[in-house]
Amino acid sequence: MSKYWVGLGEVGFWDQLVDGDLRQRRDINSALESSEQVASELGELARHVNDLHQKVFDLQIMNTVLLKMLGEGGQVDLKTLRYRVEAEVDAMKADQQARREKPPTMPATITCPRCQRAVPPNQTTMTADGVVCDACLR
Repeated sequence: MSKYWVGLGEVGFWDQLVDGDLRQRRDINSALESSEQVASELGELARHVNDLHQKVFDLQIMNTVLLKMLGEGGQVDLKTLRYRVEAEVDAMKADQQARREKPPTMPATITCPRCQRAVPPNQTTMTADGVVCDACLR
């Protein structure tokens, strides 16, 4: 049987085996607790999503009823309303698409945190402290 000396005491093969087994059990229990917590949070999220689906459905029904009542009462021209809503939706989609397609741009100058000078980005270097101008880096 092999033995290892640790500090002042002697640790044998069986002691290491039991210690390793205890560590494995502790790690398994920790993983189980984490998975149970995730499962609980997923259940809460599922309930929340179901509630939101129900609220959206209720709003759709209310919107449909109100529009029918306004149309029947001659208060709103439903065709004109439909065209205006479609036009607004298209405009909002185009705006979102334009925002997504706009690439991020580099600023014209960057202020060095060490010397407080504004320098072009091509004269800077990224360090552990952040972006620093090449003059301060030397």
